[in-house]
Amino acid sequence: MIKGISRQIIEIADVQNKYFEKAWLVIKPEYANVGAVTIDKQADYYLSGLTPPLSLQKNHMRIKYITFCALSALFSSVITAAVFYTSIS
Repeated sequence: MIKGISRQIIEIADVQNKYFEKAWLVIKPEYANVGAVTIDKQADYYLSGLTPPLSLQKNHMRIKYITFCALSALFSSVITAAVFYTSIS
């Protein structure tokens, strides 16, 4: 819950991240009078540096690892079948 009516909050609807839909940033009171362009630039800069939560990164890496292992096994079985087929002929 956000308390304090005197705070300025900006909402970024398009964070250009497949995991997140929106972001809310609370502007520090000493920077409330800075121009909107500066605030937008700082918000974009801050959000571009964020990464997905570690749990989502682990799931993504797990999927990559399983895919790599499956493709390696498939490639190995194709090579083995080709070698056995040429040695029988």
